Order: sequence, then structure tokens, then C-alpha cells
Amino acid sequence: MNAEVQRVKGTKDLLGVDYETLKAIQEEQQSFFASYGYVGIDVPLLEETRLFLRKSGGEVASKMYTFTDPGGREVSLRPEFTASVIRVYIEKEPKLPLPVRWQYAGPVFRYERPETSEYRQFTQQGVELIGSASPLADVEILTLACGGIQKLGIEGSRLVLGHIGVVLGLLNGLSLSDRIKMFLVNSMGELSKDPEASRRVEQQIERRGLLVGPDNRQRLGTFLGALDEEEAKAIVQELLLGATQPVGSREVDEIVSRFVRKLKEAAEPAKVERGLAFCARLSQVRGEPEAAVDEARCLAVEYRLDPAPLDELAKLLTLIGESDLGNTQVTIDFGLARGLAYYTGMVFEIEHELLHEAPPLCGGGRYDGLVRALGGGKDVSSLGFAYNLERLRQAQAAVGKSAANESKSAYVLVALASPAAYAGALRVAESMRERGQRVEMDVDQRTLQENMDYAKRRGIAEVILVEDTGKTDRFSVSGGETK
Repeated sequence: MNAEVQRVKGTKDLLGVDYETLKAIQEEQQSFFASYGYVGIDVPLLEETRLFLRKSGGEVASKMYTFTDPGGREVSLRPEFTASVIRVYIEKEPKLPLPVRWQYAGPVFRYERPETSEYRQFTQQGVELIGSASPLADVEILTLACGGIQKLGIEGSRLVLGHIGVVLGLLNGLSLSDRIKMFLVNSMGELSKDPEASRRVEQQIERRGLLVGPDNRQRLGTFLGALDEEEAKAIVQELLLGATQPVGSREVDEIVSRFVRKLKEAAEPAKVERGLAFCARLSQVRGEPEAAVDEARCLAVEYRLDPAPLDELAKLLTLIGESDLGNTQVTIDFGLARGLAYYTGMVFEIEHELLHEAPPLCGGGRYDGLVRALGGGKDVSSLGFAYNLERLRQAQAAVGKSAANESKSAYVLVALASPAAYAGALRVAESMRERGQRVEMDVDQRTLQENMDYAKRRGIAEVILVEDTGKTDRFSVSGGETK
């Protein structure tokens, strides 16, 4: 093969059984989602880059395939579906009764490191439920995610459940700014994997200017913090307009507002240190649901925080217990953050016991602020999840299951005894196709033995030889003639 024309690393060609198996998985899920009222939606492979940057978070943003198109626009191949689906909702909002139930499937693109993933193009399939804040909506999404895996015959999966909203609710008792709280929550995944990560997270907070340090900026921040918003802006604007350096193309008001906000939101080191210590310990709380919630309550009491936010999670767990998640084991993990900045409530992943240290089969959660973040006029309660279909196929293989319709008895080859048998062979083939069978027809006028050899290589179970008179003889590919 010409070395200059090769498949791009991280992509995969699908043909034959591999293609049919993945397609069968997709069709099985489409039918299952539709039974719950989820209708299909498709979105472009290509979107404006800013759509994904607004709320995707650094982990996804760093892996995007981004480029400038011939018209000078910054565009990206979609790294996931949710942002695009929410864009569609915002555009169509006035015409849509809530809640909206949509399902989708298609390729996405992320520049993953070779050691973490075999694929940089893979297939996502999932659902979005837009317009319901009810915990019953959370349970419906979890039921769909677990039920779809059960439909494929994949036993031994485990639902790992976290809750960003609960963590934020507990942090409310530490008198931290919203920016600091969101930064700490988004660091929970790193803290959960490495108990020694606290120092790195603290350094990141310092680099981002979220702390008030012992310098002139501390005094200025303290001074501005004592003023109301308009007074603080007026003083900073006077300082800025008196500067000798140009401010660039941004409006002065925008620069002033951002500068004042950062100074007024800067937190005292002692408060941040306490919040970071709490998050580091909470991120290690995981296990059986009731025990994990009890441990989190004890931790909240130790830090003199109101444990009431945990009641929301306890209520969700009660509803989960009343629903049908099949044989799916449920585990709580307060360190689960999912690597996406738009989650605001429940988050979850589904793992499989036979795929050790492999990425999850699916993941999702609630993102009630995403509509506004992407340009909508108000917050709209929303949630969803997506499968990685290639990982579903791996899980199927691990448990010895297949979704592909590989019934060889329904896959036959119609052959001609001579050219004069062509019209009769066409009728035989069409009749079988109308009955739902898969039929190939010999168009090269091979001998019977050549057709038998071909059928064996193709995995075709039977050859039907049509005579000039219309009479048919059936031959099993395994050997003898069948009657």
C-alpha cells in the first residue's frame, strides 16, 4: 500500500460483521429510546468553535479538532452532541412544548492520547431531556442508560453516581465566591484520583488570580470590595483611562467590569484552603449508597456545614430503588466530575466489571445552566447521557453476546445453472427477499463449486442453484445437497 495514503491514526474502517454489529447496536438503542418517546435529531459534524468552548471545560477543549475554514471562521469537529442539541433547542424554543425528548447517534472527534484510547473518532448515541427539573426525570435518564445496556445482553455493569449540585450546596456554607466553588467542583475528579493533588489545585487557583495575596492588589481588592458595583467601576475606569498603554479593541466597560469582578471575588487564602481540604476529603467518599451518604453527612458536620443538600441525593436514591435498573449495581462516588464544566446536578457513568481500567460505557448528568450559557434567554432544566458504541461492542464481546443479525440460515446465494436461468433466478431471489431473507445473486456465472467456495468465504449458509426450467436445487455450504 502507498505509504502516503493511509487511514488516519485513531480512526477505524468498518466492514462486514463489524459494521453490521455496530449498526445493530445502534438500531437496538434507537428502538428502545423511541419506546420512551424520544424522537430522532441530527446535527452538523461541524460547528463554530465557540459553541463548545463556552461550557465544555478544559479537558474536552484541549482535544478538539479545530481549524479556520476558508471563510475565516473558527470551526471544530464536534467532540460531543449536547452543545449542538442545545443550540437547536435555543433556535426552535418558541415552537417546542416541554419537556423535549430527543435522541441522536453519530461520530464525534477527540484527539485522545494513544495510551488512553484506541479511537479519536468514535460513535456516540444518547438522549437529551430538556425542560424538566423533577427528580423523576433524573430516574428516567438513569433507567434508559441502564436499560439500553441490559437490552444488549450485557450483564455485570455498574452505575457510578455523583452529584455536582450536592457538592455545590455543601460548599455554600464556606463563604466562597461562585468562581472558587465551581473551580473546586471541577477539580474533584483530579482530587479523587490523587490524594496528593491538593497542592497542584491550590497552585492553579493562585495562577488564575482567584486568591487575594499580600500585595498591593490585596489592598486594592479590599478597598473595592467595600464599594458598591458602580462606585468600584467608576474608580477603575478613571485609572484605566489615565493609563498610557492602549487598551486594545475591547470596550472599556467590558475590561472594567471583568477587572472589578475578579478583584471583588478574590477569596481569602484561609477560606480557600478550608474549602480545598473539604473537597479533597469528600472526593474520596465512595461506595455503597447508604454508607457513602452517611459518611458525607459526618464530613459535613465535621466542617460545620449544613448537610441538608445531601437530602436531595437521598431522595434520588429512594426513587432509584423504586425503579427498574435491571441488575445494575449502584455505587456513589462524590469525586465523579465527568470532565465537563456544564454539569450542575446528578452526574453518572456506567462501567463494566470485565473491562478493567477501561473508560466507561456511557456517561451523563444534569446541566440546568447550559441553555443560558449558550445564548438562551433563561435557564432551562436539562439532562441527558451518551453511550460510546465501540465500548458497548467491547462489553458485548466480553460477555459473549452479539447484537448483529448473523443468522446464516437466512443468508443465501442464488446461482444460475446457465444464462437461460437468469429470469427464473431473479424471481427466486426477489421472492426470498420479500420474506425478509438476505440474498446475494451470482452475477459472474461461476460454476457450482466456485459458488460454494465463495459462499464459504463470505459466511453464506446455502447456495440455491436455479435450472433453466425454474427448478431449484439447494446446497448446504457445509457439504451436501439439501432437500
